[in-house]
Amino acid sequence: MKKLILPLLLLVAFGMLAAVESDPSNVVGYVKYPCYTGNNYVAYPMGEATTAEGSVVDYIANFGAIAMWSNSGQTWTSISYDADFAEWSGTMPLNNAGCMTFNSLSNFDFYSLGTPSDAITFGIYAGNNRIYVPLDRSDLGTAEELGDEVGNIIAVAWYTNSTHSWASISYDPDFMEWSGTHAIAIGDPLTLNSTAATTWPGSKSTGFGSSFKTK
Repeated sequence: MKKLILPLLLLVAFGMLAAVESDPSNVVGYVKYPCYTGNNYVAYPMGEATTAEGSVVDYIANFGAIAMWSNSGQTWTSISYDADFAEWSGTMPLNNAGCMTFNSLSNFDFYSLGTPSDAITFGIYAGNNRIYVPLDRSDLGTAEELGDEVGNIIAVAWYTNSTHSWASISYDPDFMEWSGTHAIAIGDPLTLNSTAATTWPGSKSTGFGSSFKTK
């Protein structure tokens, strides 16, 4: 299971140790994504890297390729790593709203580490969309709650890295119900199938779904 440690503000005084005082530390934290040989889905909710390849420099021996899905273009792009020449086949822009797919050569733990980002907004488009549960939305306990809030979502899918398998639930607008339930946590990457474009969080849809949060 992924281990998430929420950002903490640590104020440590060392007056009892040689009368030396420390300054307050920065607000930092990390999200840990266990990855396994083969394909893995992760998010990048915090950190300073601006490219996908820059976010994995500490794990380079584990990598064969990185792929990213464009919600707006409904297309995949990818870059591969050539260990013989120690170089990537290209560059791939990344920000803190990004989700990535890794092709790993071995098991390892990927960390998104750094200062928590400001409020993240995801562009949702008709079709499939890759997002993650924002770090400030621990109130969303299930995939169907998230789908209801975004609106116009007819399916939510998730990938399990350890088993390299997909599972999903779907929404029936005629009966106004989901086909099942799935627990989610902050930092979890998800795929949403939407019937319309919107932004989330930020704009509230009045489409499918019976509950719309105001938080």
